[in-house]
Amino acid sequence: MEKEKIGFFERVVISIKDFEKYDIFALESCKKSLKYLFTLILIFSVICTIVFGYKFINGDLSELVTQIQNEVNGELEFNIEDMQEVMKYNYDIFIIVLFFSILTVYFCSTFIDAVILGILGIIVGRILRMKINYKSTFNIGIHSLTLPVILQLIYLTVNLLTGFEIKYFQWMYATISYIYVVVALLMIKTEFINQQMELIKLQMEQEKIRQELQNQEENDKQEENKNPDENKDEKKQKDKKEENDGDTNIGEAPEGTNA
Repeated sequence: MEKEKIGFFERVVISIKDFEKYDIFALESCKKSLKYLFTLILIFSVICTIVFGYKFINGDLSELVTQIQNEVNGELEFNIEDMQEVMKYNYDIFIIVLFFSILTVYFCSTFIDAVILGILGIIVGRILRMKINYKSTFNIGIHSLTLPVILQLIYLTVNLLTGFEIKYFQWMYATISYIYVVVALLMIKTEFINQQMELIKLQMEQEKIRQELQNQEENDKQEENKNPDENKDEKKQKDKKEENDGDTNIGEAPEGTNA
């Protein structure tokens, strides 16, 4: 398959809705997939930082810290007094620290999810009797996280601005990514089977044409061996006719010879 150059946003669309094209991601290098993952989390972190900053301007700092820690499952540790000191010194520093904190935590957690999905892909591949390596399943795992990450961004934004909560959102996040990996592998296997069937059909057609040509050659040889005498007689008659025509032309007197 020829390598295709796919832009970031096109890659997002394919990752969400085009399972049959996941074989493109499976054949790519891990470097491309990790670059895609970093870009996705980078955009995610920028939007989250903007939302958190807006929430801070219009809310209480202690409430914001609690919400941030809840959204990242307690993986970020903030000291409210230290943050207040930072805020007194410079608001921009607070935003920068918050941005890099979110970027680091979410990239690492998403990377770990992709590693787990890669292992799941290997297991599913063995069940489906597919010869697929970990690099391919890891790439598939990264792209299968696209929709869950986008949904998490939407949920986080709505939660911070309105307080709306979904009790089992993290379970839904994981389930969607697992489903994507399984469906992508099934589509790849189906596509491989279809290609094999097309190849078999093509080989059968080629064999059929070759057999017909071979039979035709054999029939022609049989015809030649069956009537050799007839062919010789026809040739003799033709040669004799040519000789008679030649003699007739020689015996004719040319015009204007009579006295």
